[in-house]
Amino acid sequence: MSRKATLTITRLIVWFILAISILVSAVSDVVMKMQVNDKLPENDRFSWWNRDAWTVARRYQEFYPESFLPLVSLCAFLFSMAFGLTFLFITLRPAN
Repeated sequence: MSRKATLTITRLIVWFILAISILVSAVSDVVMKMQVNDKLPENDRFSWWNRDAWTVARRYQEFYPESFLPLVSLCAFLFSMAFGLTFLFITLRPAN
């Protein structure tokens, strides 16, 4: 296999891993928001366009103190940020 084909396959794998980690973070945030909104009174519920995931995770932790979902969401978010920035840095640096 040529070097160009290997790089292309590697990039596809990296983008796939990045997409999966972003998807895990987004889905866990939506699940937490749905479960918290079921427990909150009507006037205190989070709107669907609200992007404050940290507040949702904090409220979720109050209702479900034994759950690992806020930790999973945070780790998936941090992993996708670190992985994406690393991949961007490696892709944009000049080849020697």
